[in-house]
Amino acid sequence: MKRGWVFGLVLLLAVAFLLVPGFARAASPDVIILPDEKVLSVNSAVLIKVDPKTTEKPMRITWSVYNTGSIGLGSFPATTDGKGLCYFSNSDGNATCGPSPFFNSGPTEMYINVITPSGATNKTVPLNISNISIELTGVNKVDNTVYMFFYMAQKAWMKYSIYKEDLSIYQTERPLEYDTVNARYAGNITLNPGVYYFTFMVNNSGTYGSTLKRIEIPSGDYLTMQTSKAEYWTGEKVGVTGTSSASSVTGEVRYPDGKKAKDFSVSVASDHTFSYEFVSEGNWPEGEYEIRTLSPLAKTTKFSIVEFFELIPDSISAAVNESDDFSETIQIKNLRQNSTNISVSVSGDLKDSYVDLGKSSLGPLEATTISIDVPNIEADVEGKVTVKSGDGLELAIPVSITMLEPGQVCTGGKSLAIDKETMILSRECIDGDPVYHEIRVSNSGAAGLTSFSYSVEDTGGGDQYLETLDSSGYIDVPVSDLSVAAGDSETVEISITPSGAGKYEGLINIKAGGETASVLVVLNCYANISEDITSLSYALAGKSVSETVRSDIGSDISKAESALTLGNYAQANEYYQKAQAKIDMLESGVAPAMDLTWIIIIIVIAVVAVVFLWFFKFRKTTVVSEDVDDLEKFS
Repeated sequence: MKRGWVFGLVLLLAVAFLLVPGFARAASPDVIILPDEKVLSVNSAVLIKVDPKTTEKPMRITWSVYNTGSIGLGSFPATTDGKGLCYFSNSDGNATCGPSPFFNSGPTEMYINVITPSGATNKTVPLNISNISIELTGVNKVDNTVYMFFYMAQKAWMKYSIYKEDLSIYQTERPLEYDTVNARYAGNITLNPGVYYFTFMVNNSGTYGSTLKRIEIPSGDYLTMQTSKAEYWTGEKVGVTGTSSASSVTGEVRYPDGKKAKDFSVSVASDHTFSYEFVSEGNWPEGEYEIRTLSPLAKTTKFSIVEFFELIPDSISAAVNESDDFSETIQIKNLRQNSTNISVSVSGDLKDSYVDLGKSSLGPLEATTISIDVPNIEADVEGKVTVKSGDGLELAIPVSITMLEPGQVCTGGKSLAIDKETMILSRECIDGDPVYHEIRVSNSGAAGLTSFSYSVEDTGGGDQYLETLDSSGYIDVPVSDLSVAAGDSETVEISITPSGAGKYEGLINIKAGGETASVLVVLNCYANISEDITSLSYALAGKSVSETVRSDIGSDISKAESALTLGNYAQANEYYQKAQAKIDMLESGVAPAMDLTWIIIIIVIAVVAVVFLWFFKFRKTTVVSEDVDDLEKFS
């Protein structure tokens, strides 16, 4: 009995000892060092996380460093999960523990101490600090993309890894490409919003070094964009690449004078990158162009175009009488300092027999001619003459020859010409909104042209009158001060403000030196229905109708708004009128009619089936009756 009491007391004391705070803390703390505890550099950024292996409170985690006589010490700020985290950096203001404590190379020891009311545990981490210095000035963020550039005196091995804010691995040991021309490592990566730690490791002939940088990617849309090079030849493809958080990027290309050259829209890939190519057209002038994005963000980048061929004129547009022959000569000059082979091809209504190339090989700054001869014109001729160089560059020369109807007059010579694409001014427009269009007036003669004037002539093909617009001051063709030197060309912007809806068709005749060049104008103008569409939306909102009817009319209104925004005025009017008619029916107490086509078809089929069955039933009854009569006669 006594022995049993003693055994019970010993067991009770043993349990009590096990339950004493601190006994469970016998395990040493765990330590994580980024970039790598085996590879640290002098004065480089370091991230150290300590798991104290205890939940006892209160608690303090300290660090101290001993290195060749130098001592550093401090405390770890506590994280929400009870661990300690120190971020050391000599340049980042976000460093929670100040500058790097590793300011001497060589063997180094770091001591980690976990202190609680019941005692302390510790861990010693042996380190060997490298004297390799890695500059972080080339690591920068633009929107959501991180760009990395490291200049090295000699080629070495270099990689980087990315950790999330909780120190979980995002990307590991990604290579940086070595650029032998610029003697640097380079790379980039696009990231989603968040906080990341980039670690960089280098091996130079067996000597390792490392550093770390904290990068925060902001939330929201981002967009980067650049061209493949800064300067292109006329006719060359311009390459645009970039990154974006959106699913697509829209924008426009602007001429050197700021006017719009073209719109573009490109899809963004799953890795947030996009690419787009377009050709710098042959009639685009030399100078600095701008690419502007409109969505998801407004960004700009610039590139330049320089001519490798000079074309005079760079497009052909003319009006001729029926059955006339047409002739035009284009001068083409090689502007480069090297020789090139050239060839021509045709498209559209043009035939190979219409075009003749003077020489197929041009030396530096050498010129030749392209002759265009179209005999016996019986219809409009539209097409392109494409000039192609030996190295693949292309220039397209638009050709538009309009045959005048009987009663129209065509005058003019070869010196004065309007170099513009087909039907110089042909588009849809809105009543009261000015229409702008540039033409280029060229002079292929031997003397300069001055004393320009213009006149407006209706062709009878419209229900509105250009001549009336001109007499009322709604047409502006600023040629009174125009002067075009021999072999040169000048740009003129025509402005026409329609004063009513309808079709305008006619010629703007530009005259100088006894010659005339005509611009064919075709404008289809519509009334401005933007306010009317808004009124329809309000009218529909005030109606008590079924969701099906509301959705149907709302769809027409939405399509009208979209078409109007895109400049498709004919389609906008079509959908507007549909919606208006349906609302008018509602106001008269009649619901919009359903499409009865299929119902009618089903009814017709049913009627045919009934007639078919009736016929066979009647036929069967008749046959049976006749058979009975025959039997009676026989008997």
